[in-house]
Amino acid sequence: MPSLNELILIALVVWTSAVCWKATRAVRASRPYTFSWWDGGALLGGKHLTSVGAKVQLACSAIMAAGGVLMLLGVLSLRVGGYALMPVAAVSIVADFACISKERQTS
Repeated sequence: MPSLNELILIALVVWTSAVCWKATRAVRASRPYTFSWWDGGALLGGKHLTSVGAKVQLACSAIMAAGGVLMLLGVLSLRVGGYALMPVAAVSIVADFACISKERQTS
């Protein structure tokens, strides 16, 4: 049975891979990245990222997914991987709030 740390890492990899896939689709289709409840929560749900924000989201989620896989495989220890991914998570959070599209969106 996997340990609690491994279960958390598996959830991190699945979640960040899904965000990466969603951001990739938005960037390739040249459309805005729209937050859902599962990736933006109550604060960002329904809001849209600019094209720069979608690219930052793509890069950060890819790095986070790769880091999670490296920690699962034992290439990085939890401590080193955690310290390496904290700045990436911080950049992602700041970019999410800074790159919200200012245009009025119609639903």
